Order: sequence, then C-alpha cells, then structure tokens
Amino acid sequence: MATLSADDIFIVVMGLTGSGKSTFVSMATNTTPPPQIAQLESCTLGMTVASFHHKCGKTVHLIDTPGFNDTHRTDGDILHELAYWLLKCYTHDIRISGVVYLHNIIDNRIQGSSLRALSIFKGLVGGENYHGVVLVTTMWDKLDDNDYDGAKERQKELVTQLKFWGDMKQGRSQFKALTAGRTSVEEIVNYIAAEDKRLTLRIQRQMSEPENCHIHETDAGKVLYKKLHEEKRNMEQKLDDLKKQLAAAMKNHNTLNARELRKQLQEISESVTANEELLDEFVKPTTELNMYFDQQLQQDLQKVEKMIAANNKRRKELERELQPAGPVVGLNVPHTPIRRNRSMVTLRPQGNDLDLEELKYRKDDPDLEGLKARLQYDIQVRRHDLEVLQAERMHELEVLRAENEQLDRKKALSLANRSLRATQGSVVIGIAGAALSMFACCIM
Repeated sequence: MATLSADDIFIVVMGLTGSGKSTFVSMATNTTPPPQIAQLESCTLGMTVASFHHKCGKTVHLIDTPGFNDTHRTDGDILHELAYWLLKCYTHDIRISGVVYLHNIIDNRIQGSSLRALSIFKGLVGGENYHGVVLVTTMWDKLDDNDYDGAKERQKELVTQLKFWGDMKQGRSQFKALTAGRTSVEEIVNYIAAEDKRLTLRIQRQMSEPENCHIHETDAGKVLYKKLHEEKRNMEQKLDDLKKQLAAAMKNHNTLNARELRKQLQEISESVTANEELLDEFVKPTTELNMYFDQQLQQDLQKVEKMIAANNKRRKELERELQPAGPVVGLNVPHTPIRRNRSMVTLRPQGNDLDLEELKYRKDDPDLEGLKARLQYDIQVRRHDLEVLQAERMHELEVLRAENEQLDRKKALSLANRSLRATQGSVVIGIAGAALSMFACCIM
C-alpha cells in the first residue's frame, strides 16, 4: 500500500470513452492493461487510481476518470462524480499537479456530443488552468497506412481551431502525439512531475463558494444544463405536434395512424420524464449529492471486496493446478488395458515421459507396428491436450491478476472516500498517516 502525502503528484486523466485513458495509466505504471470486468458495471462509480514511485522521489497518483459520451451512464452522472471527487480533494488541500486530456485520432470529426464533452472539460478546468493541461492524441498505432495523412490533418485542425484545442494551446497547454507508446507516456508524466503546477480547477473553486454551490451553476454544469433544457423544449414541441396529428387522425377515423401516434406519444412522454429527472438532479444541493455518493461508494466497496475475494480464491485454485506434482504419470493415460485385435497392450511410464518399449501381447499381432503408431499418436494427442489445458489455465490466471489490479484501483478510491470523511473538518496538509492513506493502490 502506498501512503498519500500532500507533496505527491496527482494527475487527472480525462477524455471521451474509448480514447485510451486506462491504457495510458497502465503504460505509465508499467502494469497490465485492465480488462473489461462485467461485474463492475453494477458499481455506481467509475473512477480508479493507480500509484507508483517516480524517479523524482515522489509518489505519482494517476486518477483514471470515466469518459463522457458513455453508453451506460449519462454525462450528468459522470460530471457529478468528477465534481464530487475534485471537491473533496480541494477541501482537503490536495492539489492537482496536471491534467491529461486524451483524444482518439481515428475519430474523423469532433461534433455533437464529442464537442459538448470538450466544452464541459474546458469549463471544468478553466482558462486560467490551461497551462497545466497536456493535450494528447492517441491510437496512432491503430491507424491504417492510408489514413495516416488524414490523421495528421485532423490533428492540425484540432490544434489550430479555437473551438477545439486552439484556445487551450493559446492558454499554454502542452500538446503531444502518443506515437511512441510507453516512451511517450513517460515523457508526459515526467513533464507534469517536473512542473507540478498545483492547480485549483475552476469547478473546484466554483463549487466551494457558498453562493455558487450547485453543479448546474458551474461553467461545466451550465453546458449540460443548457443541453438538457434544449432537449426538453424540443421534446415538448414534438409532443404538441404529435397531439395535433393524433387529433386529426381520430377525426378522420384513421385508426392505424392513431395507434402509431399514441405509441410515439408514450415514448416521448417517457423521455420527457427522464429529462426532467436529470434536470432535478442538477439542481440538488452539493451536500445532498455528497451524501448520495458517500453511500454509493460504500456499496461499491463491498461489491469490489467480494469480487477480489472470489478472484483470490480462484487464483489459488489455478496456482495449485499449475504446480509441478512430480513425475507426470502417464499424462492421465489410464493403465486399463487397451484391446485391439484380441491383443492387450499396457503402457508403463518412465520418468516424465511415456515408453512404448514394453509391449505385452497374448498372441502374434500382424498389425503390431500399426498399433505402435496409433499409440504414439494417441500419446501425442493427449500431451497436446494437456498443454492446451495448461495454457488456458495460465491465461485465466493472468486475466484474474489483471482483474485484481483493476479492482484494487477501484477499491483505492472507495478507501479514499472513507479516509476523507474521517478527516472532515481537520487540516490534512503534512499528515502522512491514516488521514492520507486514501489513494493507496496495490501495484502487482
């Protein structure tokens, strides 16, 4: 377990879903890229942390954040979670050393939800902190050869246009193309560790001010709040239009059309209700949101601990299976006689291999050479099956180890929350004991 100190390096890794955040963290920590763990979908929150000792002498904590534009969660949920953690860090005098924003260079255009996510990021960080941001293009190794020139053009457009990264570049953000794998990642981490900007992000400052403690009043929240209101207006307008069409269909006794219109009305009405619920969530006081996330994190911690226990149990079983058990007696070939053409053949193992020198038979067998060849083939097949089984077990063991690493990162954030709550109201700077043990993470 690593102990957190106020002097440690904290790097927030952000970007859309699929931009390579978890891969970036794994490269930085020299660990296995985390697998997709289906059971983790039941957990409410998606942030994890990975820690390692940097050559500068300090511990680096990489905070892997959930990506906007996710298929399983709304942007509002994700922004709430980010705000929750960033506010907790700020109120306990933990400062951000730098922010990494990743973009998948394979994406042809930034528009719609992608552009909105970028606007949320800018509002969350604030123009005054652009100098602490490193903008990174990823997935260069996944490009087709004929798309490389197009990717360079997209990168140029990203960096030069103000609505994309141009304004951040003008605000002294650094730019890096992740073309050299782990080497590029190390350069980014080394740069942030050397600069150690100690940023107060705009959303941290805005949510800590008594007169502006609602997330929908922050610059990042306003982007989403505006989008939700626009969606609500559009859906309400569509509802009115459908009601008029339904009235006309009923008047004309168009039963088939009326049935279809009622179905559309029901679907849009449900969407309006869901939209209103999201808007209600946005206007909740910060204290209420904090209480909710505190409870959810405790539940997530219990789920993760159960998963870790189950993984550890299975890992021990696999390790026992893979341990050498002395001579491989017959490679599971039974010593029951094999009958063929009224001849009886027995196999006697010698050492770690099988030997066919000793063949006992009751009478002459004209097909003895053929029988030997068949037995040799049978042994090869059995040996191959055993090797395949062993390889499968080894792969499963590696997957379990990688899953445990990801679960440990998940657990670290939950433990962080518990420690932060335990120190509520106290000064944390300079304390390196239990009050600052939260972002501990086991790196295997």
